[in-house]
Amino acid sequence: PPAPASSRPGILPKPDRLDILIFWMGFGVDGVFTMTITIMLAGEISVAAAMLWGGLVMSGRRVAEMVVAPLSGHIADRFGVHKPLIAAAMLLVFGLGMVGIGWLYVGALAIVLSRGALGTLIPAAVALFAKGPVLVPLARNQTWRDVGAAAGPMTTGFVLGFVTPEDMHLLLCAVFLATLLWLMASPVWRQG
Repeated sequence: PPAPASSRPGILPKPDRLDILIFWMGFGVDGVFTMTITIMLAGEISVAAAMLWGGLVMSGRRVAEMVVAPLSGHIADRFGVHKPLIAAAMLLVFGLGMVGIGWLYVGALAIVLSRGALGTLIPAAVALFAKGPVLVPLARNQTWRDVGAAAGPMTTGFVLGFVTPEDMHLLLCAVFLATLLWLMASPVWRQG
């Protein structure tokens, strides 16, 4: 028989703390960073070169994910998910901050590497902390990542006329760090 209406997931299920963390990762990396990297590069080099380098960063992100994701999964299998997730999240905080203060190349490298690791580690943490079946929490987590990845470019398009890309990255740095600390303060994180 079908599940009662009250137990069925809604179109946009209520997020938990890991979902909010991956939302901000999607918003910041898949949204704001992806939308602004070429614009920021064009401030330093020619537009043609900026488009080339922006494309290389985006394709390099996928290559880095192919290498970093399995490596971070192996590390998490060996040492647990907590410490690698914190390290990768702090690398993302560092990367966003570096882009925000104008260290674009160092920041971009840190963002690309951390995104590859977090793409594996956050879902692994969701599965680890799940009470009972894991598919619904995993699907909810990926939904919130996608919501962030969709909201990031849209928001960037609206606010880019008022806020510099660097300031957006500094703001995201602070928000992501605050979300990470909020996650680490949760009872589920401390017990997991």
